[in-house]
Amino acid sequence: MTQHLFVAADRYALDGLKILCEDRLLRDISMDNAISTLALAEEFDLEELKDMCLSFISEPLNLVLLSVKVEYVQLIQRYPSLLEKIGDVVRWTVQNYAFKKEPIS
Repeated sequence: MTQHLFVAADRYALDGLKILCEDRLLRDISMDNAISTLALAEEFDLEELKDMCLSFISEPLNLVLLSVKVEYVQLIQRYPSLLEKIGDVVRWTVQNYAFKKEPIS
C-alpha cells in the first residue's frame, strides 16, 4: 500500500507525502516486500531505500530464500546492475564479518 501511495505522491508532486512514504518503507522492509521495495527504490532513484533493501536482501539466509522467487529473477532481469550491487554487499559482509574470529587465548 505504501509503495502505491509513493507512486501516486510522485505523480502529483506531493513531496511531503513522498518523504513520509519513503520513511515508512525504510522501517518496514521484510521478506514479503524487499524485492518490490528495491524495484521501487531503483525506479525512483531512492538511494537510502535502495541501500537498506540491498543490505536486507544480501543477508545470507534472506538471499537464499529470496533468490529462488520469480520476483527476484524478474528484478535482476529488469535491473541487471542490481546483481552486481548485491554481490558487492555480500562480498563486503563476508570480508568484514563472516569469517572474523576472536584470537584464541
